[in-house]
Amino acid sequence: MNKKKPKKKNVSKKINRVKKTKKLQAKKINKNKKEKEKEEKEEKEEEEIKEIKLEETDEEMEKREKEETKAKKGKIRWQTLRGMRDILPEEWRYWDYFLTRAEKLAESYGFERIETPILEEAALYERSTGASSDIIRKQMYSFRDKSGTPIALRPEITPSIARAYIEKGLFNRPQPVKFFYFGPNFRYERPQAGRYRQFYQFGLEILGSNEPISDAELIVFAKVLLETLGIKPFFYINSLGCSECREIYRKKIIKFLKGKRRQLCPDCQRRYRENPLRVLDCKNSRCQNILSVVPQFVNSLCPNCHEHFIEVLEYLDAANVSREINSYLVRGLDYYTNTVFEFFPAPKDKNDPALEIMGQMVPALGGGGRYNNLIKSFSGRDVPALGLSFGVDRIIEELKANHIPLPRGKKPVVFLAQIGKKARRQCLPLFETLRINDIKCAMNLAKESLKTQLEQADNLGVRFALILGSQEVQDETIIVRNMISGVQEHIPQNKLISYLKTILR
Repeated sequence: MNKKKPKKKNVSKKINRVKKTKKLQAKKINKNKKEKEKEEKEEKEEEEIKEIKLEETDEEMEKREKEETKAKKGKIRWQTLRGMRDILPEEWRYWDYFLTRAEKLAESYGFERIETPILEEAALYERSTGASSDIIRKQMYSFRDKSGTPIALRPEITPSIARAYIEKGLFNRPQPVKFFYFGPNFRYERPQAGRYRQFYQFGLEILGSNEPISDAELIVFAKVLLETLGIKPFFYINSLGCSECREIYRKKIIKFLKGKRRQLCPDCQRRYRENPLRVLDCKNSRCQNILSVVPQFVNSLCPNCHEHFIEVLEYLDAANVSREINSYLVRGLDYYTNTVFEFFPAPKDKNDPALEIMGQMVPALGGGGRYNNLIKSFSGRDVPALGLSFGVDRIIEELKANHIPLPRGKKPVVFLAQIGKKARRQCLPLFETLRINDIKCAMNLAKESLKTQLEQADNLGVRFALILGSQEVQDETIIVRNMISGVQEHIPQNKLISYLKTILR
């Protein structure tokens, strides 16, 4: 009996099939793994782009933004530049709330409105703000115009007002002169909450006064305005003295930092060489630890500057201004002398650490100080001066965060509805008549449907609708409809104002 031989060929095929299946499965697993790793990598990259790390340098930020701009090329999607934004109508309610109160208070304190150009020669800021300051070195938008003149978008307004004071001969007026201003400034800095590259300032300037009470006047103004807005402020104050005091302190701080220079951040190592006082303005935590035992500026003041500072503090005490002397406070501008100050939202709790070191946990709402040498550096004329500015963007953010209730505007009491072209032609003159007689009216000339217009009138909550159609135009009458009862009356157009004033009482 012959035994059947095993079919080697079929077995071999089966083994090959199994191997191939396992290989395909392994490939699929590897493919899925790679795809998952790729997705995780992409998600991580997206998160890194969304969250700009605080340790990112200005150079790295600029490089990254250039790469992002390059990557977006070819995509047609217009949007605001980074650090810029639109202020929409509903947002303007907060701005109006601030501006109406700020302007009214400024006028009551005897300040007059001044407006200066947004564009100035770049040299104006280089000479005043300081060529070694971060504002000039890193943040100022500058370019050459078609004539080749170096131009800058203003990073601040004070130098422009000093220039106007000299150019327009304002020193011939009774001194001091007192101005207030409002407008946009531009700085290329890292955008944060309440900080933009186009930002708005409201400010005051007093030119021609060296009296300590003028310093106190500005600080008290800031206190009163913020409290009027519903924000309780807290003030940091310091004195930078005169040129002689500053030179004495400069030698002290050079001596203090001499053995610690290598421990400073790169920016502060440069500041140490160019302007050692700028080191005090550093936000780097390592530098702040070094500066925690730095000699205090007030101990280097000459007798005159010391007396000036003491008088300012006494005036503030008399006005019940909450303040604290802060020896780190130098402000970011080179032209400051004597009194400098900044103000913040007061902490709700006395143990709140938010204001531990110059309020670094909370952005300043504004600040200011004296600049007694600025006008002299421009013209040789010795004119003491001082000013303050409010960061309006940050104040708006504070109003929103505190849920400050805004006053409601005057609501319309009547709605003017029209049917047909003849009626529409008469609407604008009729609207003007109502406005002149102080009758708040709403209308929508873009809509033809009476139903749509009456629905809008109902949504606005007006008491009466005025309906004008072709027949009413011909009869020189108008329908007055009570929006609550639905009762309608035909009124002669020449008696409409007196009729409305009677029923609106």
